Amino acid sequence: MNRFARLATRLLAVPRALVWMAGEDPAPVESRPAGSTDAEAAALCRRVAELGEPLALIGDGEGRLAFAGVPLVGPAGELLGVLAATDTGPRTWSEEDLRDLGDLAAACSAHMRLRLRSEEVQRAGEAAEEAASLAEAQADRMETLLNRAQLLLRAAEGLGDTSGLDEVWARVSELAGGDLKPSHVGLVLLGEDGLLRQVAGSEAGQPPWTGPEAGYRVDSGWPGARAVRERRTVVIAGRQTLSDFTPEAVAGFDALGLHTLVCVPLSGAESVLGVLELGWDIPHVVDAAERAVLVVLADYTARAVERAAYLDDRVSIAVGLQRAMLTDLVQVPGLETAALYRPAAR
Repeated sequence: MNRFARLATRLLAVPRALVWMAGEDPAPVESRPAGSTDAEAAALCRRVAELGEPLALIGDGEGRLAFAGVPLVGPAGELLGVLAATDTGPRTWSEEDLRDLGDLAAACSAHMRLRLRSEEVQRAGEAAEEAASLAEAQADRMETLLNRAQLLLRAAEGLGDTSGLDEVWARVSELAGGDLKPSHVGLVLLGEDGLLRQVAGSEAGQPPWTGPEAGYRVDSGWPGARAVRERRTVVIAGRQTLSDFTPEAVAGFDALGLHTLVCVPLSGAESVLGVLELGWDIPHVVDAAERAVLVVLADYTARAVERAAYLDDRVSIAVGLQRAMLTDLVQVPGLETAALYRPAAR
């Protein structure tokens, strides 16, 4: 717009020209001190806008401007602004002056229409990109929610027929690995002696994250102990968040090469049974939806742990009964002997 105003000053040999945008104050390009002439120019531009046609005033040199203005129109004939030229002295505008100003105004209008069109296209493109991004994000979120729902459905089915703690851990590790993709899955249970011990989840030769093999107390500074003690999910998001835990906990975190760890308490029918751990060796954001999924997964795991413990007790009782009922076998040279205890069905 400034370039068109400068062209008008040179083409019509006037000290000042301006492009007045509809609804705005005039913006003189040749910024010479003009006193109240800016207000007068604005009023005259508004007059052109009201008339909707060119306006030419000779001026008197005693405060009244010599003014020539031409409307700038949009593609539908709407008013976009006014291109005007002013002079502080008396000025008679020739037909050639008005024709040149009209031609320049036509070019200025075309440029403004092009700019408005470009802005509309840009806004439409940005809106389309935003809509596509939102749709993609929504689709990703819906897929994630679907995967989480399927995970819980598989957990309800898969953990319903486990018969041992190792099998429980293996099933949980399989379920979590398909969707959540952790690099570490641990199962830590609270023993009768009040110590938490990792019963599953450590690879061969890999130090257990949860603490020493002998176990650790519930009131200790291990993340799993805090999860049991406070009965809430504990999230370790980076090594810097381990400042409240023991040095051994930091060492265990580093030994497994973890970046994120989640400890979810296993709440049984009467008390907390232990902790389900999931760890990632890359940054992993545990949002509210995933936290809820982990809580439900831990609930299914707790039920499976209770059932496995019950079955283990039954097996222990059966083995003890067999050993009590069976006598020592007679050793016969040259023969291998064996005995089988079979409960009477009837």
